[in-house]
Amino acid sequence: MNNNWRKTLLHFFILLTLFLPIVHANAEPYSLRGIQLGISVKNFKTIPYPDPNKYKMNKGKVLSYDFQNLCTGNSKVKDIRVQSILAVNAFEQKIGMKKCNFFWHTIVTEGEEYTIETPFFMANLKVKASFDFIPSATKPNEYVLFRISIDHPLDRWHHLTQALSKKYGEPTEHESTMAQNAFGTRYERHTARWRRDGSTISVWQNTTDLKKMNTTYTLDRELSRIADLKSKFQGDPSDNL
Repeated sequence: MNNNWRKTLLHFFILLTLFLPIVHANAEPYSLRGIQLGISVKNFKTIPYPDPNKYKMNKGKVLSYDFQNLCTGNSKVKDIRVQSILAVNAFEQKIGMKKCNFFWHTIVTEGEEYTIETPFFMANLKVKASFDFIPSATKPNEYVLFRISIDHPLDRWHHLTQALSKKYGEPTEHESTMAQNAFGTRYERHTARWRRDGSTISVWQNTTDLKKMNTTYTLDRELSRIADLKSKFQGDPSDNL
């Protein structure tokens, strides 16, 4: 092998080693604040609350406090408000789904205890987040994070889509559709989506006076599996004709 071939091969392997980490990074599911789609519920419970310094409290009345990652079915959760936040519907219960979130647990000087859902911050916006897990299809007794759902302050479409575009590039899809609520009010829904190797970020906003807005991070394969399970449990719509 002559020197020219050696140099060519050397340049090829150098480029390959530089390119592979980029391909691997792009192949990973999306993550929010370091919380990646596909992680186990066990791993989620070890993640520290991301914004402890932004949480305001009256320290004069607090004897002790800590941040907790709580999930559906936790026998230690006695607070009805926390139970309602982590509650799942009948179908979700059938497929074994769990909802998890970050909570602030305090003991005040009077001896009373409180457990409160903590705020979550996305693109410097204070939002309400939910982390949803489903039993793994391949690993017994393990749950995987298949969806992160975020409700936003009203009318932050441009702020959020610009932040996501800066990090991930322009949306893969962008559409507007007409819809109607239960009261007959028609409205337009704008949706932007980012797709990457089996995971999706969807941002939608309704053009009503309230401008309701939501962002969802999802694992596509698990959504397909849930759709199959729903068909299995509920049957085909034609069965009820």
